[in-house]
Amino acid sequence: MKPLSFARSATGQACLVEHRCAEADRAELVLLAFRLLRHQTKNALQRIIAECAQTGLRRTAAGAALADDVQRRIILSAQISDALFGLTAEPPTIERRLHSLVNATVELLSDGTQMISTEIEVIGGCPDPLVPVVLHAAHEMVGNAVLHGMHVRLLGKVLVSLYISVDGAVSLQVRDDGWGPGAAKTGEGHAIIASLARQHGGTVSLARTAEWTLAMMSIPAPAVVPERRASDAISRTLLSSGEQGGVRPPTG
Repeated sequence: MKPLSFARSATGQACLVEHRCAEADRAELVLLAFRLLRHQTKNALQRIIAECAQTGLRRTAAGAALADDVQRRIILSAQISDALFGLTAEPPTIERRLHSLVNATVELLSDGTQMISTEIEVIGGCPDPLVPVVLHAAHEMVGNAVLHGMHVRLLGKVLVSLYISVDGAVSLQVRDDGWGPGAAKTGEGHAIIASLARQHGGTVSLARTAEWTLAMMSIPAPAVVPERRASDAISRTLLSSGEQGGVRPPTG
């Protein structure tokens, strides 16, 4: 019986190796497809920006202002996409991604006459599986603060705090001194981030306290260390690929 048991064990090991190789091949294909998408998107946006710089709109002052605004908003949209997904450039650390995301979202959604200041604080290291959840939630919360809380206001503040405890519990808080959530306190965006939080046993809340509106997402510490997934390996490969990018305004 020993030779038969050994043969079965060897067959099982061979199948496991083959399965892992197939997973690695699929991960590499996804990585290559994503890099192609990143390259194509960056080139397309650069082309649009170049057209804005050369278009006949610039023959008038109003047309030039419009072309500049379109160019600015394209760059800001690409900056937000990079912070969330690494769409045109490799994603940096979560601290830098959060700063870039918050500032670009405020600038993109605010009126040109508004002066909205931001403060971002990150304490602790965010677990890798929760980084996308935190960024998506911050994007939605900051966007709501600008669109609803800062509507027709000239001055305002948006404060973003991300706290991660030693055991991995996450608390994301977005405060603004705008008008408040109003009668319709939540919408589709709030439902989406609430669903994301629930997947990790977390909750999302929205409340008005004194002169501030507080949007908060809380995710408890994981009971066990989560298993690394193929998507995590892809993210790490993207970060280590050394690929640089980003959408930039034309020069010269």
